[in-house]
Amino acid sequence: MFMIGVAIIFVMFITQNMIMMLISSLAMTLVIISVAAWLGLLEWEYGVIELVSMFFVTGFPLDLVMRAAYAYKKSPLETRNEKIQMV
Repeated sequence: MFMIGVAIIFVMFITQNMIMMLISSLAMTLVIISVAAWLGLLEWEYGVIELVSMFFVTGFPLDLVMRAAYAYKKSPLETRNEKIQMV
């Protein structure tokens, strides 16, 4: 959970938008929870490889969310609907 906290602070610093921060932190949290749930459902033991893969699983949604949030923030368009159409 420490990683999610750092990611939330990073998203808030980059976007400076509370709504975008809440949506992105929810997306990242749900991805991590779903991967951990699948590992539990498949009855895999948490070893070194699984824990390392959880770091990568955290990084992929963070990268995607950060790119979308940055594009949204730097968009030259005026309204939210126009910005969403562009992203």
